[in-house]
Amino acid sequence: MHDDSLQHDEWWLASLGRMLVWARLRVREAGTAEVLDSDGNILPYDSPDTARAALMDAEFVAFDGLDEDDALAR
Repeated sequence: MHDDSLQHDEWWLASLGRMLVWARLRVREAGTAEVLDSDGNILPYDSPDTARAALMDAEFVAFDGLDEDDALAR
């Protein structure tokens, strides 16, 4: 039996003018993470927290964390 809670994906977005840029953060079973960026590159990270920090530094926000006002602003 496979436990889906060990590996999951999170979607992040940033806005460049009127264009939205998406990134996928994948949390791996081993506790590492990788980000698929808009150029198709897979960037490895030692932990999900490190990956999230890199995305926030690049002005990405978690899609799941957007409320209606945030969504309208983007």
